[in-house]
Amino acid sequence: MLDWRRIDLNNLKVLHALMLERHVGRAAVRLGVTASSISHRLRRMREDFSDELFVRTPTGMAPSPRMEEIAVPLSEMIASITLAVSSGALEALPQARRFTLVVPDGLRQQLLPVLIQGVQQDHACHSLEIRSFERRSYATELSQGEVDAVISVGGDRDDRSLVDRTPVAIDRLVCLFGPLCPLAPTDEVTVEGYLSASHLYSLPWPVSDNHFDRLLARDGRSRRIMLIMPSHLGIGDALTASRLVATVPSSLARHLAGLHPALVIRPLAIDGTEGTVFLETSRQQQRRPEIARFKAVVETAIRTVLPRSE
Repeated sequence: MLDWRRIDLNNLKVLHALMLERHVGRAAVRLGVTASSISHRLRRMREDFSDELFVRTPTGMAPSPRMEEIAVPLSEMIASITLAVSSGALEALPQARRFTLVVPDGLRQQLLPVLIQGVQQDHACHSLEIRSFERRSYATELSQGEVDAVISVGGDRDDRSLVDRTPVAIDRLVCLFGPLCPLAPTDEVTVEGYLSASHLYSLPWPVSDNHFDRLLARDGRSRRIMLIMPSHLGIGDALTASRLVATVPSSLARHLAGLHPALVIRPLAIDGTEGTVFLETSRQQQRRPEIARFKAVVETAIRTVLPRSE
């Protein structure tokens, strides 16, 4: 059994940095140490935990299942200690309360299981309210404490003096379709084939205000949209039973394909389909320990389901 009394806090900070960066060199830069120091401390933690913790892959350091289990509580602990030390005293954390998080529809399904697990493990989080994302500034709600954090994708707003927008991950649009779609037999979807198909549109704001369709329009191209849905709920069943194509974030596509194995995911050979995922918090409110803890929980959940932002 692991004896927590023997664990060096600096070693835990290394695990936290590796979980965020997924790269030994970037973790070293984050902590202001050498890469060899990171490797040395990782070896010690592997012995303490009797687990690999991180496995080297062509794209970086991938966490083991054991590491993913401890990622959220570790992130919360590091955030709490950092805040306590910076304030000059180890003060008691506030009582449990309800936190409000705004999440885009395209991230909600895949993010919620990981997020709920993180919130349940954080004793300071009494309950969580999820609100649907709208394309507008949340500066007022964040500053007044009506909303605690907002997950947004792409774009830029003139509220930087009030809102901290931390780039957390990257997601990109892909095409998703079922076995009845004419594109199903092809290994590679061409732009011509993609545009000739009938499309399912699933976003909670008007088609005319969609960034992707504006990109297509710049080159004189457009999608032929046959079905419009107010959210992403139900599109897995709709695609499986029809010849339609949906254009959705890759993380959502993977989630839906896991629920509907007949669905096929293909990349889009169109520029401008990649977007940065931001975590927005009030610059004033994020100084409060409970908000910093909640932000750490949300950031860890996002990084668990999405690739890291460069």
